[in-house]
Amino acid sequence: MFLTKYTKSAYATRLAILMADLIFVVASISIATLLRFDFTIEEAIKYLPLLLMVAIPIRLITFRWFRTYAVIVRYAGASDIIQVFLAVSAGSLFLAGIAIVLRPYGISLPLSVLVIDYFLLVTFMAGFRMMMPILFYFLTKNQASQTQIILIGAGQLGAITRNVIRQDRESNYNIVAIIDDNKDVNNKFLDGIPVYAPSYLPTLVGDWKIEKAIFAIQRISNKRKNELVELCLEHNIQVLQVPFKSSWMSEDFKVDQLQEIEIEDLLNRAAIRLSSDQLSSQ
Repeated sequence: MFLTKYTKSAYATRLAILMADLIFVVASISIATLLRFDFTIEEAIKYLPLLLMVAIPIRLITFRWFRTYAVIVRYAGASDIIQVFLAVSAGSLFLAGIAIVLRPYGISLPLSVLVIDYFLLVTFMAGFRMMMPILFYFLTKNQASQTQIILIGAGQLGAITRNVIRQDRESNYNIVAIIDDNKDVNNKFLDGIPVYAPSYLPTLVGDWKIEKAIFAIQRISNKRKNELVELCLEHNIQVLQVPFKSSWMSEDFKVDQLQEIEIEDLLNRAAIRLSSDQLSSQ
């Protein structure tokens, strides 16, 4: 039952993205034609029907080939934009080839329109994917069925942790933000997730009711680690950490391997355990 529900939801999302992309195709061709003919509608209307008749099937084929609709909405990012670039480029080259072949037969598909259309369509589709995580952020801001979490660390281990969580269909974790000391990534988006300085944590707690934080930094001083963990604990946030490993491969890591940080982890040494005989001798 869960799988069926998931499949239907995924199918509906992909169909919606594909339909949006087709709207962008029609819009970009129409705007490109109007721009080419200085918004002279009489001239534009001579070419527009044929352009749409040829462009829509070609775009559908390239979208299907490059699977531009297969987007994880809340994590849409650079990889999806690259797919858009490849699909639109392939389609535009194909359209240009058709225009050249048809020209001797008196059928005109203006190459100048196709060039303008290329840049417009890349802009529309890439911009749409950049907006997806932001739209998802606001649409799910008050979603109560998920555990709202933050990641501590925007580096390599943080990226692996993000991928593992989003690929685990059984996990109900929703990563609402990343906190990191690196000022170069603050106030930016990584794979659709906003990155903030640690000082922004109280605001995140107020907006999202954060329940857990996942510590995903390998190389950090023990002092700074303690400070970040204590900052979370002050706001009643349970802190988990990714089990340490010298070299990480995402397939070796599962969500259920996350461990709550213990005192000995903060002290960076093994806990001292005294036997009952030792205690009685004192």
